[in-house]
Amino acid sequence: MRIGDTFKPKNVIACLSLILMIGTNSTVLGARYGDVTITQVIMAGVESETGYLEYRFNVYNSSDEDRKVKIALPARDYGHGYRGSWELISNLQRTVVVPAKQRRFVSVFQPAIPLAGDMASITVDGRNYTRRPMPLSLKHVSSGFAMPSVRMHRGRLGSGPVRLVLVSRSLRRQGVFSPGHHGHTAVLQTVRASGQISEWSDNWLGYSRFAAVIISAEDMKKVAGGSDSGIGEALLKYVEAGGRLAVIGDWEGIGKWAGAVRRQKIGDSSGVYHDHGFGRLIVFKRIYELSGRQISNFDVEWLENAVFDGNAGKTGMSKPGSPQEIARDFPVVEQRGVPVRGLFFLMLIFAVLIGPINFFVLARKKRKIWLIWTVPAISAVFCMALFGYNLISEGFTKYSCATAVTILDQRTKRASTITLKAFYAPIQPSDGLRFSAQTAVTPYVRESHYYEGKANRRSIDWTTDQHLDSGWIVSRVSTHLRLQRPEAGENARRRVTFEPQPDGSIRVINGLGVDIRRVLFVDKNGKVHRGESVPGEESATLTRMTSASDRVYQPRRYAELMRDLMRSDWRFDRSGILAGLSRSSSVSDSDVHFMQQTLGPGRYLAVVEKSPFEETGLAGTERRDGLSFIIGITEHVSP
Repeated sequence: MRIGDTFKPKNVIACLSLILMIGTNSTVLGARYGDVTITQVIMAGVESETGYLEYRFNVYNSSDEDRKVKIALPARDYGHGYRGSWELISNLQRTVVVPAKQRRFVSVFQPAIPLAGDMASITVDGRNYTRRPMPLSLKHVSSGFAMPSVRMHRGRLGSGPVRLVLVSRSLRRQGVFSPGHHGHTAVLQTVRASGQISEWSDNWLGYSRFAAVIISAEDMKKVAGGSDSGIGEALLKYVEAGGRLAVIGDWEGIGKWAGAVRRQKIGDSSGVYHDHGFGRLIVFKRIYELSGRQISNFDVEWLENAVFDGNAGKTGMSKPGSPQEIARDFPVVEQRGVPVRGLFFLMLIFAVLIGPINFFVLARKKRKIWLIWTVPAISAVFCMALFGYNLISEGFTKYSCATAVTILDQRTKRASTITLKAFYAPIQPSDGLRFSAQTAVTPYVRESHYYEGKANRRSIDWTTDQHLDSGWIVSRVSTHLRLQRPEAGENARRRVTFEPQPDGSIRVINGLGVDIRRVLFVDKNGKVHRGESVPGEESATLTRMTSASDRVYQPRRYAELMRDLMRSDWRFDRSGILAGLSRSSSVSDSDVHFMQQTLGPGRYLAVVEKSPFEETGLAGTERRDGLSFIIGITEHVSP
């Protein structure tokens, strides 16, 4: 063939088509390990700083037998992570069984802690392909904190934490947006999804690194009840966990998607807002109804005002405090010091016994040569005595403490919970901690410093659940975690029922399964009713509260409350909005106004000793006091 034939138009078109096909595909080139082919599937090819990063693999078994496949990250351990981080993930792994002639999508999630290396190690039926690690196309670039960054904004510089906005492929990709014209407190970076929505994750943790997700009405119809309903359930849980989901086009929220609805005008746009859990679903039939501009041309003002309530910089969780701060403000055990007096007497006895007494006894027996073994023997005995003394003074009891806030929607039987959980163990548990695979775990860790001593190395096994098997809890050191879990099912069917009585009073029936310490309820007329000490599965009559003046429900205040609860670092029962409602023996006018203006008719606030939606994490612990809150939504809620 002549060289000139290579450049014929049909050949050039074929090459360009191949390049475009590869460039727009959500998968990268796969690798073959015996009879198993593994390909990484990328939902959005962008580095992230917060949330969970999902490593998703398409695993195909071409053999006639089932194969046991283990995927572990990283394959190459450099001993340090991004910028020499103090906290590192040394091992992420998951083991699955792939049936013959079938494929499985396998996800491994990395929290916002850097990996200690790169690439993935593959093991098939016990054979480890150590010389053929699989390259990875994504990574986390921070240690869990909203690190400062600088992005170009149409010729200007904007600094602040990056807020990623995922846009489906059916909507045109945008650039980088900085909300506001002055200060640049945050940077919004929109990223187009690499694949079709049918290739998106079916676990909400895969979306936790995005501040918002924007999809078309056609995409929403597919995931809201079609063949991709598993993806729709993940998106709904993402919203309940505090995310923002914007749907552009003609779509009506029905069934479990129909939250507390309100309409709001944002510039040229008119949106329908559905409040779900801590987040919001927003439907825009047309973005610019008056100007007639195209959907793809939305600008920074619309994105900030319509999706982020005019303040994208305060969206999502705030920067967590230091371990020292939270250990001081949320202690799981009393302050424990070193038993100086007991150790002093032990050391004094040791010094006298190993020196003068030992030498005197051996001299009398004319066996001074025995010093070569009596000295180490006495030292060993006293070391064991010292160890035993510490165990006796500390004990073997493991302790835990938790404070939580739950949004319980009794209409759709769904719940979303944010929990601050603390653990303390004199001896490090051998099995680590265990949480659901649908729970976002954020540890309170110290900030990173470049090459500052030895890093704390952590590992997670995703085979059956989220098994934090090493590095997460250390003996005699308090461990604090922030947990976030949306759920649906039997546990979310718990409810508190309010029944109007002929005399105008309201009777409450506690169906939460735990004792209620205090409950406040706003009836359909905006009146606040209060109850105290309602045991589980029992009922009581509420007392109507009076105030100098009543207030009108303001939906925006409820949205602000959800945002503030998302950004609360800890202790819902000691600081912040809910503190007075839990600790005060009386309910003031301001508390009544809060219930009327912020929660509104049809909602209630229950204060409980232990949340029924709290995950244990570590079995066999002695639980310390910590109040929890349940904000319930009844069938008669106001929009």
